[in-house]
Amino acid sequence: MTYEKVAEFDNDNRKRDEFIKEHLTRKLRENKVNIPFINIKIDKKPNIKEIEQMCQFLIDVIYSHPKISLIVPPKVTLPEEAEVYEKYDSFRTFLTALSDILESYQSDVRVGYFIPDYIPRTKFFELIEYYLNKFGENALIILDAGGKRFSAGSYSDVSLVHRKMSFQNIESYAIYLFNHKGRKKSGREAPSEDLLALINGVNLVGPNHKVIRLPRNVAGREGTGKIFSEEDFLFYPENIAPNVKEFQNFYNFHIKGKSKEKKDQARDIFNDIKINASAILLSSNATETLSNLKRDEFKDVLKTIAKNRQNILQQKSLESFT
Repeated sequence: MTYEKVAEFDNDNRKRDEFIKEHLTRKLRENKVNIPFINIKIDKKPNIKEIEQMCQFLIDVIYSHPKISLIVPPKVTLPEEAEVYEKYDSFRTFLTALSDILESYQSDVRVGYFIPDYIPRTKFFELIEYYLNKFGENALIILDAGGKRFSAGSYSDVSLVHRKMSFQNIESYAIYLFNHKGRKKSGREAPSEDLLALINGVNLVGPNHKVIRLPRNVAGREGTGKIFSEEDFLFYPENIAPNVKEFQNFYNFHIKGKSKEKKDQARDIFNDIKINASAILLSSNATETLSNLKRDEFKDVLKTIAKNRQNILQQKSLESFT
């Protein structure tokens, strides 16, 4: 989204209504939106009136929708060459304007404490402190992984969040990680980044909003899909997956049609079911679940992590947040 688009919608009700129909009504009906994520692209520094107009549009048109129950501050995206402090300052300016406007509203919609991927470690505590002072301690902290794997750096951000909340003696919070790369496209087995995140203190894992779909029949696409194994929390190429027969039975029983696209669909559904089942087991009894893993070298590493993080492996329910 850009300021020019917001100005266009504000001056044309028909275009505004088309935007609502396409990006809210239809996607909400199809359950394609759970947490509204807005990316505002900026090429030049906007003035305060433009910022306020954009924030007002977000509140009136998106956050006030009757089926939206969580406000997520927008991600402000500057050109790649912009300095880190410029990105942080721009986000804080938008966040302050949004917060000031929200104070004039009477609404039960809660605010998610969104932390974009470009926020430097030196500013983490300051940003969380702002959220806590403005919106209270009962927090859902939303971490943007920037399309990278959890093991590439997000684990450090999770550690910072837990440390800050520990300093504040706050227990009623949850961490939601999204926009992370969950699976590697290589020919070898690879650990599930989703479960690594859950083991390391993340409570909820969401989708990657930077999905890049390859055209059909692109050379090299065959063989990129992997099957998740509950035995050791790894993704395996289909030709060496220990549970390949289980997947094939699932595919033959549940999916009609034998095209490449149908098999990809079956693999995604199968993996999601297995990952969620493993996440439930981890949340209920992490130590026992990890003790039952088949691969000893992987099991020992995870058991050590679990032992050191007993206090954060218990999944927090969103019931305390709503």
